[in-house]
Amino acid sequence: MSNNLSILQGSNLEDLIELDAIESVRANRDEFSVYEYNGIKVPRVTKIIDSLFDKSFLIQWAINFNNKYAYLNEKNFITDVGTKTHNMIEEFLKTGEEQEAPYKKAPRQAPVIQKAYDNFRDWYDRLISNGNSFEVIGIEVPVVNPFYGGCIDCIAKINGAYYILDFKTSKKISYEYIIQTCAYMWTINNGYTDLPHISGIGIIRVSKESTFFEDLFLNEFIPEQNKILNDYIRGFGALLNAYYEKINMEYQFNQYKKSYPGLFEIIK
Repeated sequence: MSNNLSILQGSNLEDLIELDAIESVRANRDEFSVYEYNGIKVPRVTKIIDSLFDKSFLIQWAINFNNKYAYLNEKNFITDVGTKTHNMIEEFLKTGEEQEAPYKKAPRQAPVIQKAYDNFRDWYDRLISNGNSFEVIGIEVPVVNPFYGGCIDCIAKINGAYYILDFKTSKKISYEYIIQTCAYMWTINNGYTDLPHISGIGIIRVSKESTFFEDLFLNEFIPEQNKILNDYIRGFGALLNAYYEKINMEYQFNQYKKSYPGLFEIIK
């Protein structure tokens, strides 16, 4: 299992689309439609991250298409590949059974989904054949605290330690993915669930274009990796504070604007 600590900087199109895609699909299901803590709605982790990062290149990407339908088709293609690959991976991890890619319902996506899934199986089979233990603790695990909520792709016990796992089909491992999983890790390790203490996070990226996979794991038992985990958890705290400050400023502005009498009423 790779322990590549080179955290790539910058985002590309598929990073942000995939970051939001799975959660957006889950939002249409009753059990994931709203995250609440003690009856109070809280934002999704992906919404917090998405709202605070520059997405101007998405606008430029959309402009490059001849019409909005071509843009939406391509965006939906990326989303469908990500979600359906997730479905196949999660079905295998839950039941041990293989699913066939949806060739009839999604003929364009199906071979791409199959390629990505086969790369996941290559990763998984190598992990097991190298003598590592792997036990699934939970699939699509919702977590929530007073500030945010989200859904974890998989919690697994690997060689005695508990990990949050996130599966991606984007073109690279983005640092936003580390932010996302560290946010979930903080929730669990601060007593907001009954789940066991999480020792680390793992991003498994499976290519949908070639026979290739890569992973990036961070483990609190390794000092240099633990520092990265703590830095990202602290960094997400700063993003979270900025998110709520932004909401507060918007609220104050709207309230003041409603009651603002105009300059001449103020200075008369």
